[in-house]
Amino acid sequence: MTVDLSRLDVPLPVLEADAAFLAAAARTTDPKEQLVYRLDAHLVHHPELLATEADYPEWAAQFAAIREAEAGGCKTWRLTPQNIARIDDLVDHDGHYAKGYFEAVNGKTVCVGLRIGTGETRIVAHYGDHLVRHPAGRWTVVKAPEPVR
Repeated sequence: MTVDLSRLDVPLPVLEADAAFLAAAARTTDPKEQLVYRLDAHLVHHPELLATEADYPEWAAQFAAIREAEAGGCKTWRLTPQNIARIDDLVDHDGHYAKGYFEAVNGKTVCVGLRIGTGETRIVAHYGDHLVRHPAGRWTVVKAPEPVR
């Protein structure tokens, strides 16, 4: 009986990444972190499961703007309810005024993003938008396509 061993061959970079993720999962006791590391290891073996820019053609301009900003030394963040407080602190640290941005949604006033600055020069980023911090401390927004909001 002949066994086809070719399907058992794994490229060395995949094997190394797999070992690194599984070792990291073994070092943590947090079940959520263990799950994330195992998912990472799975995705190394199945890259076809990952989304690409081609999957989101309406985002092409935003992806290009974000890449251009990062290539120019900027830092970028996609604003979410989970990271708004951290980004607010970063903006405050730069000496700019930042505060949650509120709108009426379904009859209730809720936080929908972050405003930076005051008066006519203020900018507003909604959840889903990308905030860009330029090297000199200036902040700008790359708006998400409307359906994201």
